[in-house]
Amino acid sequence: MYFDLTNKTLIKSCKSILNRLYTQWKKDYIDLFFYEKDIVFDSFDLKPLVETKILKRIGNKYRANVQVFPLSGKFICTDFLISIHKKKGNRIVRDRNDVWAILPYESPYIAKKAIVEKDDLVLDLATGSGVIALFSAEKAKKVIATDINPKAINYAKFNAILNGLENKI
Repeated sequence: MYFDLTNKTLIKSCKSILNRLYTQWKKDYIDLFFYEKDIVFDSFDLKPLVETKILKRIGNKYRANVQVFPLSGKFICTDFLISIHKKKGNRIVRDRNDVWAILPYESPYIAKKAIVEKDDLVLDLATGSGVIALFSAEKAKKVIATDINPKAINYAKFNAILNGLENKI
């Protein structure tokens, strides 16, 4: 999945929608973004999530194109570690350039515990989805996030915009 990064206003509008989904419909949120279930949302406007390609519409249901992790007030989009919708025969496959999902213990711990002070310049090597860059940017003057995978850079830029930190990363 590559995101179109040109409409920052649209991308930023997704955060409040994701937050509302997560706080008001947590079970549906988890089913959608973690179990890859197709979900019906009748009374909720998800158009921005469709326009950014976080979701796709299938009839009257929505399906997640990406996994979206809620973490300490932020939302981090990444590829599914194992997607039930990416099969070759009976095997679930990953693409070579898939962006690693957040490692459930390591990534949040490192992101929250990184020793970053005001006015620091931070270099995030192998940024992946940009989770460590996002949390470092809250304190640092500037974060340089780099990766050899162009798809990862796209995710990191998208996540920076989504979380309002694109001017610091």
